[in-house]
Amino acid sequence: VMARLRMEADALLSSSNGKLEFEMLNGGTFESCHIFMRLEKAERTDRLGLFRAADILLDTSAKNGLNLMPFEFVTAQHGTSTSKVCIVSEFSGCSRVLLGSLRINPWNNSALCSTFEKALRMGEDEKKDRFQCNLQHVAQQSQMDWFEDFLTDLRRA
Repeated sequence: VMARLRMEADALLSSSNGKLEFEMLNGGTFESCHIFMRLEKAERTDRLGLFRAADILLDTSAKNGLNLMPFEFVTAQHGTSTSKVCIVSEFSGCSRVLLGSLRINPWNNSALCSTFEKALRMGEDEKKDRFQCNLQHVAQQSQMDWFEDFLTDLRRA
């Protein structure tokens, strides 16, 4: 399944040179959206650089309860003047604490596409409010605090 998905994604991205165009609601002008897909493991410094350059993090994990990438994404933006958008799987443990993130069910393709479109079209004020909510949590909680909360939830389940 993974090989087939990778072939489909590679074909889509190569046919468009890694660039997708979509029509904006206001005025009907076309905007470009560059897509970068990396499936292999990235070293932490490379990951943080990619996170800092990205406008949106899309996390579609289905079984990754201890997923730290959304936390790294938020942390990588600290000190920048732009606000970024986090889209996280409702199955990921971080979705319950990164409350500024948009939550998705990664198995629901139409909802995933709608949420991604919402993130692309989101106004700067909403981006800033959501990002500040996530940054506040990341700044106040250590990874150990988050891990202990996760274990507590796991025991309750």
